[in-house]
Amino acid sequence: MNNQDDDLTTLIPQYKSVASPLQAFLSDLHLKYKLLQEGTVADYIPELAKASPDWFSICVVTVDGQTYRVGDYEQLFTIQSTSKPFVHGLTLEDHGRDYVLTKVGVEPTGDAFNAIILDEASKRPYNPMVNAGRSPLLV
Repeated sequence: MNNQDDDLTTLIPQYKSVASPLQAFLSDLHLKYKLLQEGTVADYIPELAKASPDWFSICVVTVDGQTYRVGDYEQLFTIQSTSKPFVHGLTLEDHGRDYVLTKVGVEPTGDAFNAIILDEASKRPYNPMVNAGRSPLLV
């Protein structure tokens, strides 16, 4: 690579941030918050304990498929219970609301995310965001 190529390589990220106000905004947010050191790494699940408190990224995918990202976005990590809304959304898409409601309710419980509680009458979980100890579609 010659010096001209090196110069172009360093200019590409700058060009992209100028070309996209969203990318520039995310870059500014990342810079503002990347040194924040509040909180602690969760260690009650071994896989969570492996996370570094220094990992930080922001990724946004628009409805038309454009991707904007900054920081440690290539770092693999476990998403644990944050998968619940995505799985519920996919279940609704695949099976429809009426069917899903026969398997899982929509009532708030006030219980911890890891509570295993079923409605006494219907034997279904109260809420798709609270663990039920089984997949609602496997019944």
